[in-house]
Amino acid sequence: MVRAATARNAHPAKDHFPVLAICLGFEAMSVALSGNASLLSRYDAEDGAAPLFFTTAARGSSFFGSMPATVLDDLETKPYARESHTWGVSLEALTAEPGLRDAVDVLSLSADPEGRVYVSSYEHRTLPFAAVQWHPEKNAFEWGDKLHIPHTDGALAVTHAVARWLSRHARASAAAPRDVLEEDDALIYNHPAAFTGRHENVGDRPWLDQAYVLPPWVDWDADHPPRRGERVAVAR
Repeated sequence: MVRAATARNAHPAKDHFPVLAICLGFEAMSVALSGNASLLSRYDAEDGAAPLFFTTAARGSSFFGSMPATVLDDLETKPYARESHTWGVSLEALTAEPGLRDAVDVLSLSADPEGRVYVSSYEHRTLPFAAVQWHPEKNAFEWGDKLHIPHTDGALAVTHAVARWLSRHARASAAAPRDVLEEDDALIYNHPAAFTGRHENVGDRPWLDQAYVLPPWVDWDADHPPRRGERVAVAR
């Protein structure tokens, strides 16, 4: 995915292809840019929320610089960055990889409960890529009572600010469906949503509220996705 998006952005006159990589996406982008599958280290950062430690590049960046000052102040001082991961990238590991170090600006650091510091946000220097090792989407869209997710007005503003960054870049893209049928085929509504948050008993604490059931991954040409009825190769 990262290689395909990088290729699309190699011709800015043709397309502007933004990528927002969250959690596992952060890890995948880091491995793809560095070329080092052993880049990741173990961390204990599951089911928590914490402030971000901004670097000097954060507030002037494309990513955080697009957000209101009140959102940035809250991210820096309040537990609004939801964490849910066991792997991460240390600053030392990132700076040791030229393919990653020379491509991105580190925007924030975080620490797990054991005090181990990891990179929690970065953006690409020339491409519209941002990666976060935290979950801005959870503040508005996950309400399971087992999880410690912030849902205050300020936390919701974080979700909205990140969404606006992505939508602003998406509007700059020349990519578009060939017609309304292809657009319909790309919608999430094609897939069944399962209510996974039902309580088995009054003491039960479900993990997730809802999940979409997706078909096996299909391998297609990113420039020419399959149309309805076309046969595609399924990666197994």
